[in-house]
Amino acid sequence: MNEDQLILLTTENKEVKIPLSHVERVQGFDGIHTSDIGGVSIAAGSYQYVEVKTTSSSFKIARNAENDSQLLTFMLSQGKRAV
Repeated sequence: MNEDQLILLTTENKEVKIPLSHVERVQGFDGIHTSDIGGVSIAAGSYQYVEVKTTSSSFKIARNAENDSQLLTFMLSQGKRAV
């Protein structure tokens, strides 16, 4: 993170630069995908990402040390808490 933007890696391995003034919401997601096999739901893998909603779009941000550090620093500087 620099003084005016977040530089993050999306879940598709694309770098995005998001101006801090455009961030509206940061929300974490953590869960399990399910599959229906013969009428029985089974766990089919887990997922973790952070959604950053801006004034014009939203991005699914990969969970990794660099992204998490930038997002935490941003939220603390804004007085926001993780959802």
